[in-house]
Amino acid sequence: MYELDVPDRVIAELSQKLVRAVRPRIEGRPVVLIDIPVYFNVGDLLLDWSAEELVRQSRARMVNRVSGYDLPKRWRRHVSSDTVFLYIGGGNFGDLYPKHLQLRMDFLARFPNHPFIFLPQSVQFKEAAMIETARRAFTAHNHLVVNARDAVSHECIQQYFPEVETEMLPDTAVCLNGLVSSDCFGDWILVQRRRDMESDAEDLAASYFDWAYLEQDGDRKQLQKTRRLLANRRWYRNRRGHRLQKALRDMMIARALERFNRFRVVDTDRLHGMVLATLLGKKVMIRNDIYGKVGHYADTWYH
Repeated sequence: MYELDVPDRVIAELSQKLVRAVRPRIEGRPVVLIDIPVYFNVGDLLLDWSAEELVRQSRARMVNRVSGYDLPKRWRRHVSSDTVFLYIGGGNFGDLYPKHLQLRMDFLARFPNHPFIFLPQSVQFKEAAMIETARRAFTAHNHLVVNARDAVSHECIQQYFPEVETEMLPDTAVCLNGLVSSDCFGDWILVQRRRDMESDAEDLAASYFDWAYLEQDGDRKQLQKTRRLLANRRWYRNRRGHRLQKALRDMMIARALERFNRFRVVDTDRLHGMVLATLLGKKVMIRNDIYGKVGHYADTWYH
């Protein structure tokens, strides 16, 4: 564990660095965002919101948003010869969450001549066979850029996929700099501990916060409804599903902001717990997840 107190200047510089890198690749062009989250992990919801903001700051046009529930026939909606595909960033690049990797490979195969940009990723593979499968899919594509969000992940991409263009960039959520703010600097500490397969915590007290604690009665019912609508063959029902997904996203983010803004210090083992706290000007006590991605990111950008 160690403490961070990241100056606003650093956050602004990271945001500018990301926009400067992405803007020349998408400026003035139509963009399709792939793999929008239809679940309640606030970190990924922040990535969804910030990807939209990145597109706006890059002076591009978001013409479609695709989830893993959309039928493949929806993938071609608004796709033209100059469309760029943006794959949402985060920590699901690898074989820990195979459905996300498969969606990447399916899109690359379906659109071999369109530019693809994977927004900044943490990389974690466990199986050599999956690395080889991904390598074949990635190297078969003509216009792929895979961005890493920490130095360790960048080295992994260079090692596993040497033919693929790669760059090291900060997490997409830095684009929310200036869009979120804190109105509380009390003396309290928020302790956040993840409770999934990436957790490295030995002591999980019931009082420790995690994203799931933000859910309220009826939220899961609305989430299931969203998934059904997204998978519907009728266009108007699919569009309704996308509107509902954004409404749920914004609701969960608002709850997370309200919770974080009660505290001066955030003690977290989640990468986006750390990133959100720094965006809000909080002091952060960081602890690693089992794969070390929280520490890798902090070491790359905050020191």
